[in-house]
Amino acid sequence: MKILCVCLSTSVQKTLNFDKFTPTCVNRSLSFIENAGGKAINTARILNQLEPKSAKIICPIGTNNKERFLSLIKKDDLDFDFIEIPGATRECWTILEKNGRTTEIIADEKPIDSEKFKTSGYDLLLIKKVQEEIKNCGALVLAGSCPTHWGKTFLAQIAECAKAKNKPVVADFKGENLTKTILAMENSSADFFVKINRQEFEQTFLCSLKRGIKNISLKNPFVTFIVTNGKKSTVLAKNGKIQSFCTQKLKPVNTTACGDAFNAGFIFEYLKSKDIKKAVEVGTTCASKNAVTQTPGSLF
Repeated sequence: MKILCVCLSTSVQKTLNFDKFTPTCVNRSLSFIENAGGKAINTARILNQLEPKSAKIICPIGTNNKERFLSLIKKDDLDFDFIEIPGATRECWTILEKNGRTTEIIADEKPIDSEKFKTSGYDLLLIKKVQEEIKNCGALVLAGSCPTHWGKTFLAQIAECAKAKNKPVVADFKGENLTKTILAMENSSADFFVKINRQEFEQTFLCSLKRGIKNISLKNPFVTFIVTNGKKSTVLAKNGKIQSFCTQKLKPVNTTACGDAFNAGFIFEYLKSKDIKKAVEVGTTCASKNAVTQTPGSLF
């Protein structure tokens, strides 16, 4: 059964290799690659490497560079559906240096007029696609930031589509969009996983991970929190009970999309075994494999 991956912040991702990147100087890359990007798209790429045709993507793409984006999706042979919206899909650049340093540059497109966007019905079109696809999928991965023109509750509305069909949800985003989604998922009979990194946790809940994770999980007993922390242990919290999982030591090549790789490995294994410990371990392995490859959202 497929896993539905939904992303509102898609991107054209260019990864550039340098011996050394020096600010304020002219820097010429040794080589580069291009991919369709966005957190849920990276997750889908990993899922398809774990098991071919195991992911379905739904996302918006901009009219201005639509064909370029679709050509990148085609390159990866991803099962992809979209709605076309005004403007352009944003572009991102990852700078890789031989010393292992990764720098991410995101060029957000100009904001779309929110009122005009709402009256155009793009939100209804996307929700309808999610409602249709979730019926035949085993889970929803909802990942990435939410551009302001979609509104502060739109990610919550997407999650509720899975809730209505009793399908597990992995939520990987932060801030008010996350807190509203947590409220919307209360009383869900399906598993609800919030997977974010330490910085995102602390920005969202206004407390340190060490001091706050127990209380936050007690206040939201229906949520399983999974908080990654770079090289440090991953923290899992459910109803006040805390577990830590060690990461794997390695020499990174590109750390972009490691969290997305974790999401893929985690939900892939969890749907098979319902063993959350094993799912975290598989997610960690996928993140580690992604870190030593050049292509973001890839195991090799």
